[in-house]
Amino acid sequence: MDNSNRNAKNDFVDAFVKLYQEFPVNKITVSRIVSTAGYNRSTFYTHFNDIYSLYGYLEDWLVIQIQPAVLNSMLTSGNSDRFLENFNKIDQKLLPYLLVVIQQPYGGHFVEQLREKAETTLIERLGQPNNELTFSYALDYHIAAVFRLVGRWIQNPDEMSKKDFTNLMRQLLTKGTFQVLSEEF
Repeated sequence: MDNSNRNAKNDFVDAFVKLYQEFPVNKITVSRIVSTAGYNRSTFYTHFNDIYSLYGYLEDWLVIQIQPAVLNSMLTSGNSDRFLENFNKIDQKLLPYLLVVIQQPYGGHFVEQLREKAETTLIERLGQPNNELTFSYALDYHIAAVFRLVGRWIQNPDEMSKKDFTNLMRQLLTKGTFQVLSEEF
């Protein structure tokens, strides 16, 4: 894809994300996107079939962007510190995009894409698990818990500073949920 096509495609995504801050996804129209992006409808349809294919492109792009930071950190010793280091490296520019894809009702699809990518990466690097069912459940638990918390923090950054959030995540990943909860009583 030449540079002008990539820029138009990214401009449409940026316009979608900007509009998403004002409207729910079912109120965002192609007309609004092309007007915000500064292109015509035919250019939009050159790149996307509809708004949902644009949304799918955004999800795929984000998985590629954050996959190294999140998934590779699961494979190293001291993974809680590595995970938090990588979380802190996620570019602030990605936060508005992440906010779009983690919102309900579509957020589950994005997390499932990450889960599938994590499973593939873990099996490629570690080999087949001894108990595939246990592996699958444990991975579901980890991915769902981590991304639910990350999603909540991205949606409500004023509730907790980034430093406090990363400290909480470190505690949860190293001590476990019930130990952290018991320390609050």
